[in-house]
Order: sequence, then C-alpha cells, then structure tokens
Amino acid sequence: MIVIDVGCTYHPNADSVDYLLERFHPTVLYGFDPLVSERNDTVGDTRVILTASAAWVRDGTIRFARDGARSRINLTGEEQVPCFDFSSWLRAVPDSGNEIVLKIDAERAEYALLERLIADELDHRLARVLVEWHEGPFDWKRRQGSILDRISCPVEDWKL
Repeated sequence: MIVIDVGCTYHPNADSVDYLLERFHPTVLYGFDPLVSERNDTVGDTRVILTASAAWVRDGTIRFARDGARSRINLTGEEQVPCFDFSSWLRAVPDSGNEIVLKIDAERAEYALLERLIADELDHRLARVLVEWHEGPFDWKRRQGSILDRISCPVEDWKL
C-alpha cells in the first residue's frame, strides 16, 4: 500500500503522518507540504518521504500565506513556495499493484487538486481519499458536491 499525505505539516496534537502510518501500515508514505521538515527514512517497515513543496495543478512556484495550522496557497500571499503538478506526479508513480490512499488537508486547494485528478482520470488509481473540506469565498458546496458525484473511489471526511 502507498499512502500520500497532502498537507502533512506537523501541528501540536495533529500529526497526520503518524496517524496514517498507524492506520494503514503502508510500504511507502509520501508527504507534501511547504512547511514540512524534509525527510527520507524508514519507520518500522515503511519508507517515509516528506517533501517541502505544495501539491498543485502545475510545476513552479506559487504564492503562499503562513497562518499556523491554516497556512495555505494564497494568490495574494507574500511568500513564494515551490509547487508541483500533483496529477503528473501521481501518473508517474509506478503501478505495482499497490493500493493508493490519498489524504488531503490542503486549506482549499483540495478542490482544484481533486478536480484535476478526476479530469485526468487518475482518481481510478486511488483506493480511497480522505479529505478535509474547507469553506471558501467560492461556491465550495457546489464544487464539493460535483467532486463527490464524479470521483470513482470512496471518499471519507478527514479531521484529525
């Protein structure tokens, strides 16, 4: 099993990496967050690879707003952080028969990421998605409903 943790920064009393390791016992856990301390090591039988970059819909850099646990991609943010095309990255993950579990807690970026995965038909590679839905200044309820209607795998609400 492969687990992908988008939004894996450690927050007091909310360590998604440890929780996902304990719940799924994956072979590999990939984590992405601009604020994460990078690492590439082994925990038990799991290879853990954490990368300080934002999962997004294109490669390059993107504006970012630091706000503790609510830090997020923000087009008016003052800081630039590296980002990568998550859909292209997932497409490149070797299909070795492993189930893939995706957890997204991306402070409103979950909509664009999931919409892109569905459009690229990569949601079919996922066994399950755990997502924390964030309200926003856009029609987030409609977008959430549209994603849930079209996605091809089970979706669970995420809240740690």
